Amino acid sequence: MYKQYEVLYKAFDLFNEHYFDNELSPCMITLQKKRENKLGDFTVEPIWFNEKQDEFYQININPINMNRKPEEILSSLLHEVIHYYCTLHKIKDCKQKVHTTAYKEVAENHGLHVEYDDNIGWSVTSLNDESIELVKDLIEEYKDDFVYMYIPKKEVKKTQFKFVCPQCQAKIYGKMET
Repeated sequence: MYKQYEVLYKAFDLFNEHYFDNELSPCMITLQKKRENKLGDFTVEPIWFNEKQDEFYQININPINMNRKPEEILSSLLHEVIHYYCTLHKIKDCKQKVHTTAYKEVAENHGLHVEYDDNIGWSVTSLNDESIELVKDLIEEYKDDFVYMYIPKKEVKKTQFKFVCPQCQAKIYGKMET
């Protein structure tokens, strides 16, 4: 799995150099399982420290969603890098978990195409043509390493059932006999 980290760090460096003039200090990139509908997240406070007490922010990419196209995975990474930039520049990019127009403006100026969603605001992002061209060689180099060892959830067989009396509406729980 180390190749997945390697490609994410290389992509971070490419984005940082191309869109942010290497302004962003290194951050910790993790692959941690979250809710299935969550593609990634960014910590708004540094949560990692080294022996010199240097502080590091964290960008997390949800490994459940690593079974997407490389461009989509890198779009999630750049999406979180934009949050990093906004945090450093004190740009109010989210309000009550809804992405603001300020996020949209920053993202569109830094390599993303942004669309609106009624529930999460200006949060539906994809790499623009310039970004796709920027990461084209990286995607080719790591084409076999993007996929996380994705294992779909096993279907859970229901063993407890609720029975309701049709006359008195009393509820009891138990196993269904076969």
